[in-house]
Amino acid sequence: MSESANNLINIGAQLKDVQSVAIGGHVHPDGDCVGAVTGLYRYIRKIKPEVAVDLYLKKIPDAYAFLGEGMPICDDIDEEAVPEYDLFFCLDCGDAGRLGFARPVLEHARRTVSIDHHISNPEFADVNRVEADASSTCEMLFEEFDPALIDREIATALFIGISHDTGIFRYSSASPKTFRIAAALMETGIDASGLITETYSVKAVEQQRAMADALIRAKIYDDGRMIASTMSVVQRVALQAKPEHMDGIVEQMRDTRGVECAAFLHETRSGRWKLSLRSHKSVDVQKIAAYFDGGGHVRAAGAMIETEEPEKILSEIADLVSRQLETGQS
Repeated sequence: MSESANNLINIGAQLKDVQSVAIGGHVHPDGDCVGAVTGLYRYIRKIKPEVAVDLYLKKIPDAYAFLGEGMPICDDIDEEAVPEYDLFFCLDCGDAGRLGFARPVLEHARRTVSIDHHISNPEFADVNRVEADASSTCEMLFEEFDPALIDREIATALFIGISHDTGIFRYSSASPKTFRIAAALMETGIDASGLITETYSVKAVEQQRAMADALIRAKIYDDGRMIASTMSVVQRVALQAKPEHMDGIVEQMRDTRGVECAAFLHETRSGRWKLSLRSHKSVDVQKIAAYFDGGGHVRAAGAMIETEEPEKILSEIADLVSRQLETGQS
């Protein structure tokens, strides 16, 4: 039976009598995921240097790949010989399936711990700390760490996670506590403004081109309260863009005046589409994502959808958004 813990899990206690640890994050890792995984790695190396630690992450975006430099990162496994660890930390994963290729490693571990802030998390690990009100998994890790041991490298990882998952502190998830934590991380001497510029603001030419294309083709629904766009594999390749260059498009669409909800569908392979949803104050996009067997947060959620008719999916989303806005029940 799962041991649910809505307060600190005491990482030091979790590591007692442990010789091997794996740390995994979700597929298509974002800033919070990469920051959490690499930040926890550095912290464990400080408090338990004798413990062997491996990381499981695939396709870290270029913007924050530097966080994992020199770390033992596995991006594939041999399913015929899945390694067994004493402990598996699953970070920023709304469910076990979000681990992707690393899920067998979780299932073979002797004990599992989940630290996450997705409201849809079913508490699948042996020990769970799930707090939907937290701005990010990195914010939760800061609370777990001994402040005296948070050096500049750990602070950099946590700051990137917090800043990215709060849209540079613009989202409603950024609470007074979030700002206090960010300030404490800045006290270590990190270049906060430089990190934001290099990992969030600066974009590759291909990403800018993809964003412009998606915005030009965006459609307005429900008298301007919803905006949506799609991008097929063929369209993306024509723009010389990679899947990681789709990041940030849905946020940019949501920032359109009068819009309450933005939806972006991009094709990852033939007939398989990644749905990203963002909202302001009146639409619970987690509920919409759940309709498509996805999940996430109230204001940021997503799903993977098999379809040959992406425009039909957008029409369904528009109907769901309209119902929430009409009833006032987000």
